[in-house]
This record gives sequence, structure tokens and C-alpha cells, in this order.
Amino acid sequence: MRWRTLFLKLHLYLGLATGLVLVVVCLTGALLAFEEELEVWLHPERHWVVPREARLPLDALMQRVQAQLPEVELSSVTVHADPRRSVVLGGGRGGPVVYADPYTGQVLDHFRRQDTFFFQVMALHRWLLVRPVGKWIVGVSTLLFLIILISGVVLWWPRNRKQLRKRTRVAFRRGWKRLNHDLHVSVGIYVALLLFIMGLTGLAWSFEWVNDAIYRITGTRPERLTPPEVMADTSQAYPLERALQAAMHYDSTAVFYSVSRPRPGQAVAVRLLPADAPHSRAFTTLFVDPASGAVLQAQPFAARNRGDQVRSWFYALHVGAFGGWPVRLIWFVASLLGATFPVTGFLIWWHKRRKSKRSRSMAPASTASIS
Repeated sequence: MRWRTLFLKLHLYLGLATGLVLVVVCLTGALLAFEEELEVWLHPERHWVVPREARLPLDALMQRVQAQLPEVELSSVTVHADPRRSVVLGGGRGGPVVYADPYTGQVLDHFRRQDTFFFQVMALHRWLLVRPVGKWIVGVSTLLFLIILISGVVLWWPRNRKQLRKRTRVAFRRGWKRLNHDLHVSVGIYVALLLFIMGLTGLAWSFEWVNDAIYRITGTRPERLTPPEVMADTSQAYPLERALQAAMHYDSTAVFYSVSRPRPGQAVAVRLLPADAPHSRAFTTLFVDPASGAVLQAQPFAARNRGDQVRSWFYALHVGAFGGWPVRLIWFVASLLGATFPVTGFLIWWHKRRKSKRSRSMAPASTASIS
């Protein structure tokens, strides 16, 4: 078997086996690329407020919200730099999400993230709504997708300049079969690298061995920051507001500040996203003394170990969360196109299959007429 035939069979049969899963994963991935913008656009009532002279101190704000939602346990509050944005209060992993007016403390909306549309899109993207089997199916399909992409590039590779011109252009006026072929082959080569990056980085959510490999290669371990102990009583007035003011003094241009309620005897943890951060997960973490407001410990993204940095870059490269909206738009288009390739590839195979069957059925008739 020639090497080209081997790659062709790999490309074909792996594509047929994984096509439906890849269509779902690529379509949901495209939708998730603009999740934040779509969420703000779909629900402006929970994201925008009328700015006033001064907002409430965080501790007073949380008390007002808690009074309106006594059954909800709140552990953190996120304040955006934009004075028109609401604050977001959270109840930890899997807990409730509460949007409130930072100037009045009025609750604008509250829900569990698991009940939202975009959580279901994410669940479909990551595990086809059925864990743990779906997670394994998505992971294996993604692994095979990488082989499909590599084999596709090998099959596409031109032997001369004439073939290069032919394989990088789309013929719109030569019938639907040729158009379908060019959409698969010529368009595919333009986004193959981006799809490979998305697929490779996406494996970190399906297989723990990928994360283990990141830290093994970098010679590091996942770093867990623990708040330093403090002598002051963290139940005193306004420890969260004091921590927020310290964080704003540390970096006055951050996009947002997320302040977590401390345990007794511990410093207040603040996570902020610098305006010049390389990507949306390049956080700076501060630990602030709740009594004095002094920053006891600061860890910018650049100070994190290499393994943690690489792992956070996996997220950024997977969703296009770097370089602003132009990069995310490119990722969005690439994901949409990725969803079309199993379809165009199937149509190419189906047409050739029908043509082959027709040729075989005509062969006996031709032989009989000759005899």
C-alpha cells in the first residue's frame, strides 16, 4: 500500500467515524468564543446599571444582597472597572451567581450557572451532555481529529507551483461538486493550523495525562496559593472594601477585581486582571491584611511557575482569548469552518461511492453487448 493511499484511508475512515462529534464540538466552540459578549447582549438588564456618585462598600453591598437572598451563601464579589457594570457575587464552585447594582445593592438577577443556556452549550462541547462517557468520546474524537488534520495536509501538499495555485483557490462557477471539493480542500488548508491548535489544547479538558505532561515537561507542579495568616479579626468592619482599595492602589487600571471572603485569621484574597495582560486568564493574585489594607503578598502572572503559565495559555489558545476581539473573530470563523469539513468530506466520499457503484453496474451490460 502506497503511503498516499494509507493517508487517504486514514483521512476518510477517521473522518467518517468522528464527523458528527466534530460538527457538534466545532459549532458549540464557535458559539462559546463570544459567550461573554452574547451574554451581555442577551441580558443587558443584569449587566448594566446607571452610575451614581459613589458605590456601596463591598461589605455593606454583600449584607444588602444577603438580606434579599437569605438562602444564598456568598463567598466572592467581582467589581468591574467600568462604572456602568453591575457587580457579580458568587457562591463558589457550583454555587449561585448573583448580579447586583453596586450603588444600591439591589439584586438584578440570580441563578445557578448550571441552569443557563451557555452552560448547556459548554456541556455539549466538552462531554456531549453525558458525563463521563461523553467526555471520553469528545477526547478520543479530538485525538483522531489531529490525525485527520495531519493526513489532510499531507494529501493536500502540492508537487509543483501549478498544483499550489489550484489547491489554494475556490472555483465558484464549476458546479456544486467542484465547489464542495474546493471548500473542503482549499479552505481547509487555511484553517488547518488553527484547528490543530484548538484540538491539541482542548485535550487538556478531556485527559488528565495531558495536564500531567505539561507539568512534567516544565519540571513544575500545580501551584496552590494559600492566604497568609493574620493577627487581626477578619470580622471587623469593611475588610473586603479595604482589600479592594488596596488592590485598586496596586493596579488602578485593571479590567476587574474579584475579592473573596476570607476565613477567620486569614488574609483577603483578591484576583485582578491587568489591562495589559497577555490573555484573559493572566491574573494577578494579591493577599491583603483586612485590618491595615497592606498587601502582604502579590503574585503577577509572570511570577507563576512555567507549568501554570503554559496551562493557562492552553485555555487562551483554545478559545482565542488573547489579542482582543480580532483574534476571537478568527477563532470563531475557523471553528465554524471546522464544522463544515466533515460535511463536505462526506459529500465527496458519497459522490465517489455512487459513481463507483454506477460504473460497476454498467460493466456487465457493456460486456454483454460486446459479446
